[in-house]
Amino acid sequence: VAAEADAEEDGEAEAEAALTPCDRATEATVETVAMLSAGRYSPAAAVLEDGRALIAGGYDFDLGAQRSAELFDSATDTLAATGSLRQGRNFPAVTLGPAGEVLVFGGFHPSLGSDNKVEIYDPAAGTFGFGAGTMEVGREAHTATPLADGRVLVAGGLQAIGFEFHDSAELYDPVAETFEPTAAPMNSPRAFHAAVRLAPGGAVLIVGGDSGSGELATAERYVPADGFFWNVPVALGRPAKALGAVVFADGTVLVAGGANAGDGTLADAEVYDEAGDRFVPVSPMAVRRMAHTLTVLADGRVLAAGGWSDTESPSASTGALEVYDPATGSWTTLPVRLARPRHDHAALLLPDCRVLIAGGQSVVSGGPAAAPLELETVTVPAR
Repeated sequence: VAAEADAEEDGEAEAEAALTPCDRATEATVETVAMLSAGRYSPAAAVLEDGRALIAGGYDFDLGAQRSAELFDSATDTLAATGSLRQGRNFPAVTLGPAGEVLVFGGFHPSLGSDNKVEIYDPAAGTFGFGAGTMEVGREAHTATPLADGRVLVAGGLQAIGFEFHDSAELYDPVAETFEPTAAPMNSPRAFHAAVRLAPGGAVLIVGGDSGSGELATAERYVPADGFFWNVPVALGRPAKALGAVVFADGTVLVAGGANAGDGTLADAEVYDEAGDRFVPVSPMAVRRMAHTLTVLADGRVLAAGGWSDTESPSASTGALEVYDPATGSWTTLPVRLARPRHDHAALLLPDCRVLIAGGQSVVSGGPAAAPLELETVTVPAR
């Protein structure tokens, strides 16, 4: 009997130890866990395979374009310096490579314009280095989407020098460190768009953005099998740039927010169904927002965080948080807010279920722009 009781206690202890902060939480919380060494407006950010979060580059309004980089360890809530970028930049496109390396494509430097190089972060060495190949054009406000075969689709963006918006797209081979153009360009130039890989077939959905002549409601799919971009026949309800998009496990995609010249910031939310090749409206967000983040939580819901909003006047950065439940197609506003309202920030799902909010730009009450140093974590109770 004693042995059975001990075994039961051991099992309960193991189950308790396996609980995440979201399992234990009874209410949503926001916590400032560390302070960055520099402001990082639109940084490069990614979660490494070992669970640490890399935050690199970005723009500091006092110090300029940043090369420095930092690693956040969620097990101890501490920051540590790591190797610096070879070139300071913000508005890059970032993804992990097949060996766990971090790939940082392009971005903007105030003196150099939009860059055409890729920098590679080696987690084992803690260093950045330039990749051997270069993109055919400099890009910022573009996207980088990993394909099923390990290559990366780098699409659109703009060159700040001359303000040229790109319809071109390239395939990056991280093993050979080479770029090659896709079989055909996109059907529209796009910057400040969103892109996700559709789970079942591996095609890439590219949606919204700015063409240089106005915001876009159109979307297109890149099909790796033929190398072409195919227009989605049913567009978004309204044009939108700086919108967010995330893909669910079943391959459906949530698209939310953004802005256009006629409507200002948007609360619109729509779901893309690949089988029907169409967008279906769902309940809108409570807060209109652009340049925000959407993060799929561990339980499959989606956290919308921050952004630039004109829900209130005057327009400003927002700290509002809300959660979308795909089971009900509805949003729930959280009773807590970010300590530092911000837009153009990074949001990363940590291994312990919390969402790390890093960098960005904060403008409140018509005041000057600042790049927040505060690293914040958002904990949403598991359902």
